[in-house]
Amino acid sequence: DFKLLNVPEVIKITSYGRSGTAIFACTVFGVVCIELLTGILMGLGLSAAILMYRMSQSSSTCEPRANASNCPQRLLMQTSRRPPQLRRFR
Repeated sequence: DFKLLNVPEVIKITSYGRSGTAIFACTVFGVVCIELLTGILMGLGLSAAILMYRMSQSSSTCEPRANASNCPQRLLMQTSRRPPQLRRFR
């Protein structure tokens, strides 16, 4: 029985994919081995880097709409990855 680590939550984090697991591992490593603030900043920095990489891999196009008087164009975004599955928290 772990008091400081909730194992079911760690398993849930790993189900979000490799990037979520890497962010979690980086944050835990920084908090445990360096210090609290540095570990949190490491996790935030890694998540920002992953977000910027994913946004740089997306493409957008603008196409005209047929029957739209107030918004004549529609913006389409395409990414190379499928969107994450959102889960309901209890």
